[in-house]
Order: sequence, then C-alpha cells, then structure tokens
Amino acid sequence: MLAIAPRCSSRTAASLLILALLSLLPLPLQAASRPVHVLATTYPVWQLARPLVAGLENVRLDLLIPAATGCPHDYAPTPADLTKVATADVILMNGLGLEAAFAPALAQAEARKADCSQGIALLAGRSDHEEEGHDHHHDDNPHVFTSPAAAAQMAGTMAEALIRACPEQAETVRSNAAALQKGLLDLENRLAALGAAHPGACVLLQHDSLAYMMHSAGLKVMDVLQENEEQAPSAARLLECI
Repeated sequence: MLAIAPRCSSRTAASLLILALLSLLPLPLQAASRPVHVLATTYPVWQLARPLVAGLENVRLDLLIPAATGCPHDYAPTPADLTKVATADVILMNGLGLEAAFAPALAQAEARKADCSQGIALLAGRSDHEEEGHDHHHDDNPHVFTSPAAAAQMAGTMAEALIRACPEQAETVRSNAAALQKGLLDLENRLAALGAAHPGACVLLQHDSLAYMMHSAGLKVMDVLQENEEQAPSAARLLECI
C-alpha cells in the first residue's frame, strides 16, 4: 500500500521555509549590559574624574551637585539627586563634610564609595568670624582639590575605585590616571617655583578654598577676608585686613 503524504497549504509551507532559514542565521547578540554609572558628588571631583573615564566602554559619568551651586554646604537634595545616589554603581566623594546634605542617602547606597580626601594632609579651615573677639572656629578645610598635589592623590583614589568597578579596563584607567597625575604634579612644581621667587610673601584670601593652593606655592596666608559665605565682610573687617 502506498503511503499518502498529508497535503500542506502554501501558507504552512512558507512558514516552515522561513523557520528553516532563520535556523541558519547566527544567534542575535545579547543586549548590551547597563552602563556602569559613576557619580561624582561635586564639580571639582567631576572635573578630575572626566579624564579618568576617557576611552572607557560602557561607563557613564554623572555629576550630583550642580556646578553653579559653588560650595555645597547648604545644598538641599532634590528627589532626582537622591535617585542618582540610589542607582549609582560607583560614587566618588570629596569628603570632609562637603556631602553632608547627602549623608543618609550615601550611607544607604549600595554603590562602591571612594572618599577622595583619604590620605591627604589636611589644613585647618575657618568658619564664622566673630567681630568682637575675632574668635575663629577651626575645622578641616575640605577644599583639598585646589592643591595640584592633593588633586593628584584624589585622582589615584578615583582610579582605584574605577578599576574595581571595571577590572577589564584597568589598563586604560591606569594610563589615564598617570597622564592626569603627571600634569597635576607639573603644575605643583610651577606653583612651588612661583612661591620660591617671592620668599616670605603673605597673601590675603577672599575665601579659604584657595588655602591648599597657597600651601603648594609656599605662600603664607595672613588672613581670610570673607569667612561667612552668606554675609559680606563689615567695614571694620575690611579695615582690619588692610
């Protein structure tokens, strides 16, 4: 007895042909993984991080506190800011209290955190100046990034955090860090030469954020004009400084 093959409609045949052709194609590549989200808390930290992530694949650098904020001592976090902190994979921090407004969110964040002030020799800072007794309250000055040598140390701390997050791109990170640190240390040497050309010179700063830079230059800070960012110095204070 002859076996009779079942008849296939033209639509069924076409479907089978398409499936057969698809089986010959290579499997599609998996969707790219989510970029490594690197969050720099302050503008100076972000500026130092930019050359470190240059050339890295699948890495996104973001800034937390807007550049126009200036010193973020009294910054109020927005919901969008808190989302950035919660979703970051790596958080690069200045430390020394500049991120105080984000302390609870940073404590809860699961990201790798790098406090870039670690290991840096600190200078005393100054807070509100009292007119009557001229009593200064000293804390650590958080503006370490204004010293080129300190900024080079910060870059090294950032590079270590990036290498832990992207070990497969460690060579690129190290190369970027070496170039950045060389440029910063060259600038440190130029500042030292400037100070050496004016031995014993004293400077008056408008704000103590530049104290680290003056220290790199070997120049003595005789006073800080405006110690309270929210209040202009009085006439008596100006005369005292003069």
